Amino acid sequence: MQVSVEGSDRTSVEGLMGRLVAALNRSTEGPSNFSSEWVWVALFPFAIVALLLASYVVHAFNFAPIDGRYEWQEIVIPILSVAATICLFASTVWVFPKLELLDSGTRSRFRRFRALIFSGLGAIVAGIIATAVYAAML
Repeated sequence: MQVSVEGSDRTSVEGLMGRLVAALNRSTEGPSNFSSEWVWVALFPFAIVALLLASYVVHAFNFAPIDGRYEWQEIVIPILSVAATICLFASTVWVFPKLELLDSGTRSRFRRFRALIFSGLGAIVAGIIATAVYAAML
């Protein structure tokens, strides 16, 4: 949707634009197009998979010694994987707002921050790979 307000009186045009923005902002709910219930429903299976996968990786790559006790690696790495999954879903909700009023020629929030989000996810994946390589070399 594109709205253009034009007129000879600058004060009237700005006032009308301000009222239009206020009316459109009242019509939105929440920070995203995704309702919060669906975000949690979608997050739960991914968080469980991340938890199980991280636990498997800890044991498959022998990050923690097998001595019948829980070591810090068996607790911290799965919790961090769940936290990374929650951050991914939170950034997805944040980057797609329900209503975003833009001036002509400006980029949306997704286009402005997608490089930041992708580089952050790339750093997480690179850190996990580097940890696995380091652990395999020990």
